[in-house]
Amino acid sequence: MEDVYFTKRDLDNSIDTGNAIDKLMRNPRCRILVNLDNDAVSKMIEDSSPDILFSYLQGHGKTFYSGKEMVTAIKESVEKRTDKLSNGFSRSMLLLNEKDTEFAEKVERHFGIKCVLGKKGILQLKEGRAPFFEEGEKGSWDNTFSGVQVMPCNAIIINDHYLKGDNGTKNLIDIIRKLSEQRAHDVTLHILVIYSGGKNGINLDDYHKSFSDQAKNTADELAKLCKEMNFLLEYVYCDVTNSSWKLYKYTHDRFAISNYTSMDASHALELFNEKGEVQTEQKVTVGNLFYEDTLKMNNTFIRRIAEEIKEGIKKPKNNPYKYIRYDIIKGECIKSDCTDLSKIQNRFIVDELSIKEGEICYYLSVPNDNNWAGTEILSGFYTAVNYSKCIVARKEIELEDKKNKLQQLFSKKCKAPENDDDKYWRVVVTGQSNIKTVHALESKSEEKVCNQVNNYLNNCFKYKEDALQRVDEMKAVLGIE
Repeated sequence: MEDVYFTKRDLDNSIDTGNAIDKLMRNPRCRILVNLDNDAVSKMIEDSSPDILFSYLQGHGKTFYSGKEMVTAIKESVEKRTDKLSNGFSRSMLLLNEKDTEFAEKVERHFGIKCVLGKKGILQLKEGRAPFFEEGEKGSWDNTFSGVQVMPCNAIIINDHYLKGDNGTKNLIDIIRKLSEQRAHDVTLHILVIYSGGKNGINLDDYHKSFSDQAKNTADELAKLCKEMNFLLEYVYCDVTNSSWKLYKYTHDRFAISNYTSMDASHALELFNEKGEVQTEQKVTVGNLFYEDTLKMNNTFIRRIAEEIKEGIKKPKNNPYKYIRYDIIKGECIKSDCTDLSKIQNRFIVDELSIKEGEICYYLSVPNDNNWAGTEILSGFYTAVNYSKCIVARKEIELEDKKNKLQQLFSKKCKAPENDDDKYWRVVVTGQSNIKTVHALESKSEEKVCNQVNNYLNNCFKYKEDALQRVDEMKAVLGIE
């Protein structure tokens, strides 16, 4: 999903049915965010504002969201050089005035977010080429990308099931090098490689060894590529022999996707041999976001990969996927002990599965901070800052089971103090929607047992240990540590 941040002025000025911004807005997965707060956005929508912007978007069957808090956070992060907002920007863009060159450079260098400066910036997003390579001719990935302005970059996904050996790794590294020429300087570059290693008929142990060896070779070469920056390299193995899981099917095409520049090959990414000669004749397409169907292709591949990884996370014991991660810090290569697919960090995947800024969301809330029997589901406009301590979902139904289980936990009788002035323990949160802060709290001297027992069902514990046990049970339901 693309998030495009505009000032209200710049969005009004960009409305032109003949340009690429219009093409982006027509894309159903593009969200428009403007520098208005939630109240102003809601009022325009509720009043069916005659504003030219509102009318334009309505005519495209789209709405817009508040991006004011996020744009403010972007500005603050750039000035303070923090990486607190390093996720959430794998496919975001800022549309700025041509006079904002200095700020645009800072944003691109810090986050890897594309800042579109007027018509020139739009034209760069339309660049692309599709050369055909004959077997045996000389070439390189530098020549393949020539004529295409490489865009800012903070994340890459590469897919080729059959890359292997030293030459496969060399082609892979050359592709990464080209795609990351305009990488963000202040954040770690995330690279995800989808790999299988072979075809039917080979022992699975051989597949897995090939997968492990290829990941290590890639990590070692990345460590040599640039010792002034950090990489996060992740490999996901998809089993060719298990047709009930779809990652292998979804990733049949050979491609490399960065934030705004992509490449796909009709045969293999291992295009050139050790002598720089084309190994197999094929067509290779390189293009920025608005070149031909690049935007559609990127959206489709990222969505499918993310959805299948999500399925694998939901069924950790049954999925055939394997996961390897390397942290490459200033030229030092460190293999992670983590093999849990749920720990995947690639920005494309995380952002695809996450709720977006300004998006309508649903969250759990406990009345009066401890009335768990009355746990409810509320809705609001999502912002990362305001919802960081909440249990949030895109759809209300995704929280129904958690809500019901919390209510059931407090249908169980608990051992309460016998005397009204006795100390007791209760399970509380720091604010009625801050569910992730759940903890046990001892009563104050003026707090009476009767008030707690009468108003908050089964949330008055005589013993601290019982309250802590209930907290642990709730964390298990909520999926928090």
